[in-house]
Amino acid sequence: MLKGMSDSEKLTYLFNTFGRGMYYVAKQLLNDSHISEDVVQEVMLRISREDILKKLENMDEKAVKYYLYTAARNLATNMYQKRKREAGVTIGSYNEEMVNNIAVEDSAETVIRKLEEEAFFKIVRELPHKYSDILIVKYKYGFSDKQIAQSYGIKEATVRKRLERGRKMLLEQLKKQHYLDDWPCGMWREEIK
Repeated sequence: MLKGMSDSEKLTYLFNTFGRGMYYVAKQLLNDSHISEDVVQEVMLRISREDILKKLENMDEKAVKYYLYTAARNLATNMYQKRKREAGVTIGSYNEEMVNNIAVEDSAETVIRKLEEEAFFKIVRELPHKYSDILIVKYKYGFSDKQIAQSYGIKEATVRKRLERGRKMLLEQLKKQHYLDDWPCGMWREEIK
């Protein structure tokens, strides 16, 4: 995907292809368009400074997308925590943002499925990153254990162990929040067991 391009062309391609998605990821958490734009710029700046372009060159598009979106989410989370500590400001509301992203023409079934999926992955994102990232890549983006291992530079056995531990933690969270009693989305219940 990036092979044969100059560094400048790579950065332009990555920004044009994934910039909007990184912005959306940051805005979901921050609910502030200016700060979300800053997050995208900072991610692009870090990629250009650090020797990450070479790593990204060897990844497929799905892995690059996940890498960039994770970087945007982590940076937005750090900014959110910093602003919250410094100013005591609450930035945005997750549920309002999700409702705003539902298209008017979506059927009731589609709306329910989207809300269930977002609620599920919100709980997944509350887990430690080394588990939540792998669970998201596996269940949201459909990566195989082998693809995850290659993307993260770890062994497949490590991926399987993190998936197992992550699912266990997720089940504990779901039980603690009483979601398993009436969890509306059966497909997620089956996949995490």
